[in-house]
Amino acid sequence: IDEMNFRQIESGDAIYPTLSPDGEWVAYVEIGGRGVRKLVRASVRGGESHTILESDSVGAFDPHWGTDDWIVFADVLQGPTEGTYRVPASGGAPAPSP
Repeated sequence: IDEMNFRQIESGDAIYPTLSPDGEWVAYVEIGGRGVRKLVRASVRGGESHTILESDSVGAFDPHWGTDDWIVFADVLQGPTEGTYRVPASGGAPAPSP
């Protein structure tokens, strides 16, 4: 690494960052009002962030960006949705992780 540039994520409460395999994107969990969690991605070069998943019924926790451009995360809400899920990094519906 010849040079390091740091940028602050301009967001509410951003937690659990994970870097894309190519190093161009960071995904993180943002906690909003009423405990709603959003899974968000943003370019490391700056610009607007993009919501991948937003729900008050999915407790996204500790995401990990896979080499297949899917993000795997744990759903920590107690109940029928609790478990491990994956969602395309571009957004979409979560599916149970194999």
